[in-house]
Amino acid sequence: MTGPFGAINTGTGVVAGDMRANENATITAVQTLFAREHNRIVDRLPSHLSDKEKFQIARKVVSAEQQWITYHEFLPAMGVRLAPYRGYRPDVRTSLANEFATVGYRSHSMVRGDFKVVTQLSRYTQQQLDTLRARGMSITITGSQVEIGIPPRLLPFNPDLVDQVQIGPLLQSFGLQPENRNDEVVDEDTLRSIVFLIPGCVPRCLTAVIDVAALDVERGRDHGIAAYNDLRRTYGLAPKPSFRAISGETTETFPADPELTPGDEINDPDSLDYVRPGVRRTTTAARLKAIYGDVSGLDAVVGMMAEPRLPGSEFGELQHAIWKRQFEALHDGDRFFYANDPALRVIKARYGIDYRRPLGDVIAANTDIQRADLAYDVFRAHPSVG
Repeated sequence: MTGPFGAINTGTGVVAGDMRANENATITAVQTLFAREHNRIVDRLPSHLSDKEKFQIARKVVSAEQQWITYHEFLPAMGVRLAPYRGYRPDVRTSLANEFATVGYRSHSMVRGDFKVVTQLSRYTQQQLDTLRARGMSITITGSQVEIGIPPRLLPFNPDLVDQVQIGPLLQSFGLQPENRNDEVVDEDTLRSIVFLIPGCVPRCLTAVIDVAALDVERGRDHGIAAYNDLRRTYGLAPKPSFRAISGETTETFPADPELTPGDEINDPDSLDYVRPGVRRTTTAARLKAIYGDVSGLDAVVGMMAEPRLPGSEFGELQHAIWKRQFEALHDGDRFFYANDPALRVIKARYGIDYRRPLGDVIAANTDIQRADLAYDVFRAHPSVG
């Protein structure tokens, strides 16, 4: 039957255009948002149009909205600098490069584990709050506001969470919390030790424990991705001669410790201790050298994550180069890219519907969150808003 999201509820989840809609409640929320946006546009179109015509017009506008948001908000927020768009080029392939899908797009270190929703207490009854608490969420009430802490283990394969917490507060909270830094540290609770129930396993359920960081490394090997320095050469970058050159650190040697056998330092859990905020007792370069021995065998995704960030960007040299090439190809080789599609101008002239809408506008138009309670650019955290 049709559920509260405008998607088809199969009893074990929702059906949307992306098969991963149930994979994570945050993905479910975004899928729901754009399903609502499609229906909102359909409702604005004149009644003399057929259902098929309304569907296709709304589909074209939503596709252009997503492209516009990606290129005008998301990529700039990530610090990806693209060459100016010069128009459609039929000689450019728009298929996703294996290096992008397997290595470059894997920014899992940015995912944070302490997700919180802060909204008005009046949104929920006491019974609803008790239900959220019973499911493992923390509930903190301060005056007229409530903070709902959602543990990482509740996000996977739990689409009902969007309805229970409410899509408006969820989407608003996404833009109020900064992500983790894009570096070599992947959150333990969120991605290194994900424990969740296998969906559809009633009445006897099994649990799975997933280490996404390990999967990222294995995925590169399964796909035959070249080693780190070979991939740098492919993207026009000079190879790095040492692990120290990769990470930008001053040493790739472990500090002397008389209690440890030389060569066994990598097995010392204390090597990961912080000597001050953000600085560990041993360098990333030293740990990489102890594991790989030689730069020539370094997995591309590991080397990419260890690179220092470029100024004004979330990415190091290799990751930025991969994203730049991919997203330039995606607009250059797409005949229906929003900047090359005359139908969008016709739609605006005839029906007054413009695709150039910030994501904050889309959220406000399709939830009960007011536009003033969202940052203009919701890809940049503004804790004072809301």
